[in-house]
Amino acid sequence: MEINTNPLNTVECDECGKQWIMKATEIQTQPIEVHGEKLEVTYFLCPHCGKLYLVRIDNSETRRLQAQIELEQKRVAKDKQNGKNPSKHIKKVLRLSDQHKAVCESLRHKYNGTFYQKSAP
Repeated sequence: MEINTNPLNTVECDECGKQWIMKATEIQTQPIEVHGEKLEVTYFLCPHCGKLYLVRIDNSETRRLQAQIELEQKRVAKDKQNGKNPSKHIKKVLRLSDQHKAVCESLRHKYNGTFYQKSAP
């Protein structure tokens, strides 16, 4: 078995200082409800001390925007395939991406400090 030692996959915990090679399987998504809002929290834990690292928070708005982005990306690809100018759809992807980023940042700010691991795994 070969171990990927790509430095981009190496993570160092700022709590305990230990390093490990991050695997995609370590990233988890958990549906939760906070103050009546249904969220999906994506995170990973330090395998040494259990510190939680928040990757992203999604709600109905981020999921809606992501679906719209994916639809417009398909339209861009279709326009390119058919020899059409996709600039209208590209502009929409960029606008929707900016909106998505703003909502994600707002959620991260709103729920800052809400999610944490109480004990080591």
